[in-house]
Amino acid sequence: MLAECSRSLPRGRFAYIADMSLASRSKSLCLTFDVEEFDLPADVGVNLSRTLRRDIAREGGERLLELIPLLGPFTCFVTGTFARRHPGLVGRLAAAGCEIACHGLDHGDRYGSFSSSELMRRLSRARELLQENSGQEVTGHRGPRFSPAPEQVLLEAGFSYDSSIHPTWVPGRYNHLLRPLNPQRSRAGLWQVPVTVLPVTRLPLSWIWFRNYPEALLRLTTRSLARRSALICVYFHSWELCDLNSKAGGLPWPVRRNTGPALTRRLEGWAAALEDRGFASRCNLDSFISSQG
Repeated sequence: MLAECSRSLPRGRFAYIADMSLASRSKSLCLTFDVEEFDLPADVGVNLSRTLRRDIAREGGERLLELIPLLGPFTCFVTGTFARRHPGLVGRLAAAGCEIACHGLDHGDRYGSFSSSELMRRLSRARELLQENSGQEVTGHRGPRFSPAPEQVLLEAGFSYDSSIHPTWVPGRYNHLLRPLNPQRSRAGLWQVPVTVLPVTRLPLSWIWFRNYPEALLRLTTRSLARRSALICVYFHSWELCDLNSKAGGLPWPVRRNTGPALTRRLEGWAAALEDRGFASRCNLDSFISSQG
């Protein structure tokens, strides 16, 4: 059984987990993976064949299965398109103990371009595909590229939490510097679980940043996070578990750096260092939300 997270929460307009960094509270690490189409090459102006892109997306899902015994369980935010192409793989991830959550119908979706009714239709279809292939009730959502969805649409589509806030600034993508750092629940009942960033500076900690930071800096993050956080929620993409240096050498160096086995080694070392600082529980986000009552 996973170690149970703290249940005590202050009440108000939002239920903030503002005091969970106290040493007496349990500390949990949640590794999340966006399991999606490998469409990043188009974002950086690199032309890869459709076959190669689909092969990398599929292989990433298979590599994620291999990682579960080492660092799982995970929350896997899966697109409806990936689930339609690889239903058996989604089922195997669920059977191995991962939570299957929704990453939209297609990774190319831009929620702001849809009406509320169209967005509801697409999210409902994505959730239906994921539930059919995983055998789980899908309660979590993360927008493609952190695309925000209206709270009421998410609730009506059947979701109980959203992890679409990355409280940092990514030039050309989003500026979430003023968004909350800690999980909170709205009056309507939807939980918001932000991705963890570095304390004070709000520097990103997940995917490409995690792979490109010096290892000495990553070791330092464990100390600062242990003092200030009780839940660490970071995100990666399943395709990062493929060695992109050998498969997609035309991509920019920072995108390829420390992918494949190198990422696995980094994650293992970082998770072990966090465990030494009290993050003994590894949980998925649904388990964390359920523990909050």
